[in-house]
Amino acid sequence: MDNFKKMLRFAAAHRLILISGLIMVFLIFAPQIFYPLLTEDSYQGINAGDYTVDELQYLAMGKELLEGHGLGNILLREGKNWYNIHQTYVPYFFVEPFKLLGIADKVNVTTVFRGFGFLGTFILILLIYFFTLQLSGNKLLSSAVALFFVGGYILVKLYPAAYLFGVAGAEFNIYSRPVAPLYGMLGIFIYLNLFIKSLKSDKLLHLVGAGISLGILFYIYFYAWTFAYAFTAPLFLIYCLRKDFTQAKKIAIAAFTGLLIGAYVLIQMFLMSQSEIGKQIIFFAHGNYGRTFVFSKISFAALLAPLIFWYRNPKSVNWPILLSFALANWIVLNQQIVTGQSIQPWHYFFNFVIPFAVLVGIYVAHSFIPWDKYKKVFLITLILLAYANTAFQQYRGFQYIAPFKEYAQNYRTIIDALNKDADPGVILASDGLYRVLLTVYTSHDLFWNETVDVFNTPLKRFKEALYVYLFLNKKSRNDFTGYINKLMSPGAPQPSAAYRSIYYDIESYISLESYESGLRFWDYNQKALAGDPYIISLRKIFLTELALEYRRIISKPNGIKNILKEAGVNYIVWDKNKNPEWDLSVISGLKEIVSLNNIYLYQINY
Repeated sequence: MDNFKKMLRFAAAHRLILISGLIMVFLIFAPQIFYPLLTEDSYQGINAGDYTVDELQYLAMGKELLEGHGLGNILLREGKNWYNIHQTYVPYFFVEPFKLLGIADKVNVTTVFRGFGFLGTFILILLIYFFTLQLSGNKLLSSAVALFFVGGYILVKLYPAAYLFGVAGAEFNIYSRPVAPLYGMLGIFIYLNLFIKSLKSDKLLHLVGAGISLGILFYIYFYAWTFAYAFTAPLFLIYCLRKDFTQAKKIAIAAFTGLLIGAYVLIQMFLMSQSEIGKQIIFFAHGNYGRTFVFSKISFAALLAPLIFWYRNPKSVNWPILLSFALANWIVLNQQIVTGQSIQPWHYFFNFVIPFAVLVGIYVAHSFIPWDKYKKVFLITLILLAYANTAFQQYRGFQYIAPFKEYAQNYRTIIDALNKDADPGVILASDGLYRVLLTVYTSHDLFWNETVDVFNTPLKRFKEALYVYLFLNKKSRNDFTGYINKLMSPGAPQPSAAYRSIYYDIESYISLESYESGLRFWDYNQKALAGDPYIISLRKIFLTELALEYRRIISKPNGIKNILKEAGVNYIVWDKNKNPEWDLSVISGLKEIVSLNNIYLYQINY
């Protein structure tokens, strides 16, 4: 009874963030909640894809785990039980309870991930609130920081004019995306809350908790644990420079504890990076080599703010923490100056640099306002802005993605037919986006998808996919070299030779050529765009080799069909609306199973 009363008193004391946080989370997930109701006449149970391929692949991870597979390759039959390439174990946390209960085959993975997304976002808001409350002791300030951090970040991410009137920003709130960055950020704030408690207290429990939570971050999200250390390292140096060795010792203990717990992930990453397939994955993950300095106006402003705060409040115990956040932003954006390598640094910028710049900016701006009345107006304005922005962002995101999700309902008949097969196999599918749905809503694997380059996929499959898709395309079947040359020429209508996913059938060629070039990914991209003589020369030689192999394969009876047989393909899904250029008459032994609205499912007999 006493515990219940304590809970009630706690809820009453923090009712502002509990209520406002729930409202914020509801706004964030409203598009997913209301989509089935708003499309009742056409809805067929497919409520995924708000973040298109990114979201679908997270859901596919969950599906793979429910079926007892590893995460080495979540799309293809090959390479599943290899290293957990992306080093995120959050999907295990989502699905293991259902496996232990013996109901894995009855679970809707989309519902599970959305449920954990809703819960995780609410907990994140509370964690940001309590972290800021530890720094400030101000509940309204803490609420404003938490709500704007989660609901208003995009107002800083994008210039207002482009956001409000342009196509930029036609996306959902990032925390409605499954797994990352939501759970990475949630893990960081668990660490930060325990970390601040350990600095303010001599209790060993808080220090041990901080170290453990830092170590657990290794198993959640690569960009999260690296950002956490980018924050922790400068804070350690600041306390050393201040000769506050008591605090510096605590930080060192927490950091070392985290490294011990995360050692398994570090070893796995090292072993993977030393393998041939690991080097291939790093290349296709847009790993870049160089020591270029990156300047960010947002990070610069976020650095000035705590420096001014320090100048005005030299005795404050919070300026080292605020300054460490600002320094962490610069470290993650420019670590390549020391390491010589970076992998997709925009994950740091959009998912961590901007939100923590928001946190620092609001805290410092609030301290500069001299009168309490205006401080309250400032904070309430931020809260209202966060709500208004989230409602607008989610509404516009819903409008933007609605055609995709509406069209996806057409695949329900195909999905139901595939799920009747008690022995799942491999699907050759035409459209490059909708085929990933099949890995979420069925137990079948794919023959190919453009994103397999960041999973355990042998280069042989890249070539096989190129040959199969160009053979099925009436325009390219007998003009292998000419078709590729036309689409890869500098004058082609796509803005980037590296992102011509509209030409799904030569995406595998782009990957092969970039890897064959021996250049760094971005160097290849720039040279390909400019029609560099080296790339043109390489293409001539490389295409000649591929064309010879292609002609050798198609000259044999059932040459292409044998590739499909070896890959275990037993179904073909042809979306005639999206890919009218296909011609399946060249594949013998096809049996139509079902069709709806010009989308066909065939079974292939060998």
